[in-house]
Amino acid sequence: MSLTDRLYRQFIYTKFFTKGWGSSETLFRLLALRDALLQNPQQIAASKGSVNISESRSHDNYEVHTGNFQSPLAEFHPGFLPKESELAQFQMVLPKSWPSSNRKPICVQLAGTGDHRYWRRRKLLAKPLATENGIGSILLENPFYGVRKPLGQTRSALQHVSDLFVMGLGLALETAALFNWCLEQGYGPLGITGISMGGHMASISSTFWLKPIAIVPCLSWSTASVAFSQGVFKDACTWQVLEKDMEQASKIRDSGKIRSLSDPVLPSAAQGKGKPSLEALTFMLELMDTFTHLSSFPKPHPDSSIISVVAKDDEYMPRTRVTPLTEVWQNCEVRLVAGGHIQSYVVHHDSFQKAISDAFDRLPANATLHATN
Repeated sequence: MSLTDRLYRQFIYTKFFTKGWGSSETLFRLLALRDALLQNPQQIAASKGSVNISESRSHDNYEVHTGNFQSPLAEFHPGFLPKESELAQFQMVLPKSWPSSNRKPICVQLAGTGDHRYWRRRKLLAKPLATENGIGSILLENPFYGVRKPLGQTRSALQHVSDLFVMGLGLALETAALFNWCLEQGYGPLGITGISMGGHMASISSTFWLKPIAIVPCLSWSTASVAFSQGVFKDACTWQVLEKDMEQASKIRDSGKIRSLSDPVLPSAAQGKGKPSLEALTFMLELMDTFTHLSSFPKPHPDSSIISVVAKDDEYMPRTRVTPLTEVWQNCEVRLVAGGHIQSYVVHHDSFQKAISDAFDRLPANATLHATN
């Protein structure tokens, strides 16, 4: 148990999902799009965007390029992303010296909860990877974050539960577009990583890429449902609003299209003011598992190199009574770091960096060639 995780959450007053689950129409459309993409993952793998590099800066031993492109989710599936999120924005951190002329590794980094803009990922991971490991990074701004944050949203507090699923689909399409652009520019092999929510988004995005890549989810696991049903993050949800919005929930719950793939210990009844009822908590579990459980997605390419870094005492992403990641992805190595979620996020970036470097090193020798075919 991590006392730091529990204490930290008590000092964060931002509440999530202040406008409820999202409309039943949006949830049904998301399910339909997700199912269509699962039946034909090539749709995501073939995603492309017209990338514009708007600014470039050179430093002593690395370069920084800032760019943007129209999100494929906005271009081909309009109506999901808010207007402010339609333009995907990223920053690219590249080493001045590559491992070799035909090996220019690039790792896409997705943002965790509260990680707006680029400075944190750039300073803590991208610059060390570029200068010490010869690995470039693309720091993609999540939909609903930073300059892509919709009007009316407070900081990182998504207003609807459905916004999280829109973010995930947007990132999967945008990551594939960036991968394809990298290959066109002569970069490779490719990889993806993220911490906390970014780690899980990276895992989901990786499943739609049909070629070998390095996959390094950090401080995440096989499903996001545990974060909202039994982790300390559960208390950040606006359950009073979600309870009142159960009419919207009932339409999709009664459709038979959602189901739980986890078995956490849930309370038998409401736990007091501001706490969720068993009905609302069960629906949250079912909805989150339906949209985020990795067993619902394709497996990564068998030659992909997967290393997961998890915290021993993680109270944000507990791993009890849920499917082990190694059961979903049998070729995944799991590395354990000491401490809870918050402590690990602060002090274990060297472990994340090492895992990323190792994952790239383990890719087959022909991964760069394979990626271009």
